[in-house]
Amino acid sequence: RVLFRSMAGWANRPVLLGIAGLWLLAGAAAIAGCLRWAMSWRISKQTETAWFLGMAAVLAYAGNLLIAMAPSTKIDEIFYHMLLPARVVADGALHFYRFPWEAAILPQMNTQLAAVPLHALGYPDALNVVSLLLAATLAWFAFHIVRGEGRSTAWAWICVAVLGTGMYPAVLQVTGGSQAMGDLALAVAVVALVRRQSLCETSGTSTFVFCLSLLTVAAATSKVTLLPVSAVILLAGAWIPLRQAVGSARGRLLAVMLGPWLLCHGPLVLWTWLQSGAPYGPILSHWFPQSLYDPQASRESFEYTRMVNQPGWRSALGLMLVNSSPLLWLAAISALLGTQLLAGTRVLLGAVMGLQLLLVGIFVAHDPRFLGGLPQGLAIVFAAWVRPGWPGRSEEH
Repeated sequence: RVLFRSMAGWANRPVLLGIAGLWLLAGAAAIAGCLRWAMSWRISKQTETAWFLGMAAVLAYAGNLLIAMAPSTKIDEIFYHMLLPARVVADGALHFYRFPWEAAILPQMNTQLAAVPLHALGYPDALNVVSLLLAATLAWFAFHIVRGEGRSTAWAWICVAVLGTGMYPAVLQVTGGSQAMGDLALAVAVVALVRRQSLCETSGTSTFVFCLSLLTVAAATSKVTLLPVSAVILLAGAWIPLRQAVGSARGRLLAVMLGPWLLCHGPLVLWTWLQSGAPYGPILSHWFPQSLYDPQASRESFEYTRMVNQPGWRSALGLMLVNSSPLLWLAAISALLGTQLLAGTRVLLGAVMGLQLLLVGIFVAHDPRFLGGLPQGLAIVFAAWVRPGWPGRSEEH
């Protein structure tokens, strides 16, 4: 709603404040539900190990909450993430702002555009806390998936703690960017891909394909570099249902699969194309002769940005160990080698990760953040479907 009103030039302050009020009510209801769940958790029945690990995980996210409540200082946020919604509020509409060029890639700015009501409310830093809550939602999801597969409570808390420790969650998941949204969506999509057969049986094929489409489009709109891998995950999850469907059923399934992309991604891509002469603004502008951007200047800007932020593979490996817990990467690798999943599923997961590693290696800086939520998703997969004989198999230990 915010996006369409902004594109149409109807983003006046009273309307934005009304939308913000509805969001606050919905958020309060969600938090109340989470508190009821937390209060229902039987602490007395947990082992001392589970209790200790649970407190460690809670303290990790509590520390990240304090960081999220502080004013934004990260360069990307103050340079263009917070600038775009502030411009929309000031102008009462979304215009195509050519510079900074990072903000002109509008199809990956959905999260920032969704923050327009928060800027109208006078709390531009509130998106930091929203990002932290999205990261906490990923932790809640991981806990329930791991416990739902019969693993011990202590093992589930280890998974949660691994997801919430390190510089990565304390920096990139507590800011006004779209990293937390992309991580949540892509990690859940990876788990859904693993459970596609059971989800189709319990929820219905159409529901599964629709939800997977929503998750993948949310990931793709958080970073344009996640678009190819998001499309691959969607096609991999919907391939068998599409093959099995016949006639009009296949057409309905295609509509369900493409609908979220056409509704959530298509309008902004089309609007950006009409405004700038290219569907992704400065990205690939040299393919479109009518683009507002000079092709040579665009290529030079991208290459300069890539070189400035390029740590090199050795430094990138160091960042992996500092930004996130080393256990995260160990679990992500073990998901491909140490789980009871079918070989075909593990090969598919490895191909998805390999594709994203290839894209990162060729086109962007060698930074783990460009992997999105793939490592987190693989870590959850390992914790939930670990092979017999590995830790976490028993109900309590």
